[in-house]
Amino acid sequence: MRKFACLCLTLMLLLAAFPAQASTYTNMRETAIAYMDITFACGCKRTGAGTMVAVNGMLTAGHNLVCHTHNKKVKTCAFYFGYASKSDYYYKYNDSFTYTYYCDFSNGYASKDDIGYIKFPTDVGKRTGWYATSVESDSDLSWEHCHTQGFKNGSRVYDWGVVTVADARQITWTRSSSFQGCCEGGPLYYDYEGLEFPVLVAVYTSYDGATGYARRLTNQIFNDMKQSGVNFN
Repeated sequence: MRKFACLCLTLMLLLAAFPAQASTYTNMRETAIAYMDITFACGCKRTGAGTMVAVNGMLTAGHNLVCHTHNKKVKTCAFYFGYASKSDYYYKYNDSFTYTYYCDFSNGYASKDDIGYIKFPTDVGKRTGWYATSVESDSDLSWEHCHTQGFKNGSRVYDWGVVTVADARQITWTRSSSFQGCCEGGPLYYDYEGLEFPVLVAVYTSYDGATGYARRLTNQIFNDMKQSGVNFN
């Protein structure tokens, strides 16, 4: 697979006036991340997180799209952007969407391909904003400081740390105690001082004790998203 350091530093939409709904989160770094209330075809339910990375596209963990216990697909999902609670959020999307995932849990959970994307039929990102994306080489990722966000017990939590390249598909970092127990699917991203837009490089998927695992964005996933109609322009 061809490597390049910055595949798509996607321009994100920062609207001067978001249609205000939630009093808590109105910053694009938070409104572009959705709390996902998920029901699978097998009847299992879970919560997760997903990040807008295009005007009509979202990245999330694969196990938010297919049940990691029964390998059954998502049946319904409500997306709460800028989530503080189910009665306090910036924007809710609860309509149709299409999706693609790269994992198969028929033989049990495995984290290396635990990633997927969602394409919305409307330009959700015009309301929420979206993150830039970058496909990073091993050398560019090694020892970088990355940030992440997610939801724990219904509240938004944040973490950051120095990441380690585990292999061509995964990176790890040592999670802080406040992030342990956080639902999966949120972004791992660069957010340097002076950086106008956060840049997603991976998706938080799982943990082992204090070690967090994130599935890297790859050329294949990025190209699949474009070919399926996700609009990065």
